[in-house]
Amino acid sequence: EKAAAEKAAADKLAAEKAAAEAAADANRYAQINTFFELDSDVISDEEAAKLVRYIDWLKANTDVDIAIAGHADKGTGNKRINQKLSEQRAAAVKAFLMERGIAESRIVSVVANGDRVQPFAENDLNRVVISTIE
Repeated sequence: EKAAAEKAAADKLAAEKAAAEAAADANRYAQINTFFELDSDVISDEEAAKLVRYIDWLKANTDVDIAIAGHADKGTGNKRINQKLSEQRAAAVKAFLMERGIAESRIVSVVANGDRVQPFAENDLNRVVISTIE
């Protein structure tokens, strides 16, 4: 009986630890920011490595969907150019995810905010695609 109780307690502890780790991962991947250079929709090696880790997590969590929002900084270009650039950036991230095994059906929305939405106070950080889990 004592051994069974100890095993039950150990199993419960292991389950609680696994649940805590899963919650921490969900928080870590709730929002992924993919940053871009000025006037570019090319995903850099550094940003690609970040997306690959995100993709690995998405493959292990198939019940999660993704929303993608492209942005451009207000400090450069003009509204027309920035709208197009945010569309191209969002499309680049979507293609990156799909080329590496994320089903298009899991990408529930792709929006391009141009320079209308500036998620960061620092201008240059708004050259970004923000991917969130749904």
